[in-house]
This record gives sequence, structure tokens and C-alpha cells, in this order.
Amino acid sequence: MKQLAVRAGISRASLYRYYADKLAVEAEVAGCLARRMAEAAAPHERVLDKLRVVIDVMIEFPAGAASLAPVVAEAEPEVIAESCRTIVGHPGATPVLVGFAAMIASAHRRRAMDQVRVMADDILNQFELSLA
Repeated sequence: MKQLAVRAGISRASLYRYYADKLAVEAEVAGCLARRMAEAAAPHERVLDKLRVVIDVMIEFPAGAASLAPVVAEAEPEVIAESCRTIVGHPGATPVLVGFAAMIASAHRRRAMDQVRVMADDILNQFELSLA
């Protein structure tokens, strides 16, 4: 929270006026990222195209994608599954998106984001095979 307050240019006390704790901040960031993912996916018809642009959004905003992990851990599985279905339009997207968010969180912490694009392509190829 201290680092977030410094980056935002406000005091920690000001930050706590808006958010009760770190999970509340992560939930807000995750919500913003989910809206971006839904907007990116909306114009596409094919499930694979939707999934591809959603993963691209996560790669573009790795800190936001990393914030999904603790929010997902606290949410009901049905809520997460419905969110993924709503964004991508396929029930099989849930483990892909949740797993990919966790992978990005790990890569972002380790400053290894260069490896993520290759892994994303592998994941998308495997998902495409599962659709066939």
C-alpha cells in the first residue's frame, strides 16, 4: 500500500480513505482489467479470437493481471466462471484465463515477461485443439 500511495502521489492515509486494504485495491484494479478485457473481446465472433485479445490485454497490463490472482482466490468459483464465460463466451476459458493470470503474476514478479508471449501462444494453440 505504501508503494501504491507513493506511485499515486498521495499519502497512505489518503489511500486508506478510499480502500480498506490491499485486497480492495486489487479488486478495483481487477474490475478495471475485466472491463478492458470485455471491451477488447466484444467485437470478435470466434471464441479463440476473443481469448487471444483478452490474453493480449493481460500481457499489456501485467500488474493488473497480477491483481487478478488474489481476487480470484477470494471469489466464489461460480462468479469467476460466469465472468470468464461472459467475456470469452466459452466455459472452457475459465481455467485458461485463471491460469494465465497466475502465470503473468509470477512472470511480472520475476521480471520475466519476455517469456509470457511464447507461453500464451502455446496455451492458445492447445485451447484451439480442444475446440476441434
